Amino acid sequence: MNRMNLIATRIPQQFQKSILNSQNTSRLLTTSTLNAVDKLKAAVNEYRIKNDPQELPSRVKKDILHAADFDHNGQVTAEGLQRIVQNIGAQHSVSKEDVHLIVLELGNQENTGSKDSVSVNTLLRVL
Repeated sequence: MNRMNLIATRIPQQFQKSILNSQNTSRLLTTSTLNAVDKLKAAVNEYRIKNDPQELPSRVKKDILHAADFDHNGQVTAEGLQRIVQNIGAQHSVSKEDVHLIVLELGNQENTGSKDSVSVNTLLRVL
């Protein structure tokens, strides 16, 4: 049994999902950022179910995040992500503050020196 599974057996069920989903990042996300990521996940899934239920969830996520990469440099800015949130009709469930938290905290984890963008691959990993 690996260390994360051993720890997870001692953690209440409602917290296991967030912690285990975050194990691929360099550190755990703050609670507010985890909540923001969960809101974004739900919005993307709702968009997929409503607009293209036959498509794989991973394909929809990739398409949405690549559309948010306006400069085609592999980086998504808060403005790009916010525009996509509006385009999929999720501006009422995912706030601008949520988008900024996601980009700021994940961008800081990448150690690229940029606090105003996050890589498409990092976003795909957490979504």
